[in-house]
Amino acid sequence: METGHDLNIRAFLPETGRILVVDDDARNLRLLEAILTAEGHSTVGAADGEEALKLIDEMGPDLILLDIMMPGLDGFSILNKLKNSPETVNIPVVMVTSLHDQESRIKALETGADDFITKPFSKPELAARVRSLLKVKAYHDNLKDQQVVLEGEVARKTESLENYSRRLEIVSNASVLINSILTVIFGSSPIFI
Repeated sequence: METGHDLNIRAFLPETGRILVVDDDARNLRLLEAILTAEGHSTVGAADGEEALKLIDEMGPDLILLDIMMPGLDGFSILNKLKNSPETVNIPVVMVTSLHDQESRIKALETGADDFITKPFSKPELAARVRSLLKVKAYHDNLKDQQVVLEGEVARKTESLENYSRRLEIVSNASVLINSILTVIFGSSPIFI
């Protein structure tokens, strides 16, 4: 088992990720996908909220870029569903919108958005934010994996201690029995404790 000293932090930092891009405007969808693909990421696009939810279940994205204003399920509704599900709560979500009002930003962040980008956006800024959130996701995933390993180790150690405790109880009971027999045979105080 690796210890904290053996961990190579760079080993679990992603260079690229699986990114779901959700936008009802086909031009924005293609633009975001093109930018992210050029950065080496694999992307899947969704034109509406229902399609996005289906794709999230199918692909398990590392990150979601989510437009706020869409027909049907808007970005806030999707975000709310994602952040209230144990399966998707830790997927980073970047809200991408043309809304410039502070209320929308606050609502998105309070609902659980991890970041917010306003259209029009700069390509370098988008790329940097995506890289940053993918690193955070990788750290989280690594911690989750380490938790599973540690829980397994604790379970094994607990079982070992329980086995040792049962054996100790058997030895203790045997000692009492031997002392009782010796007392009967020799008629004196016990030799063993």
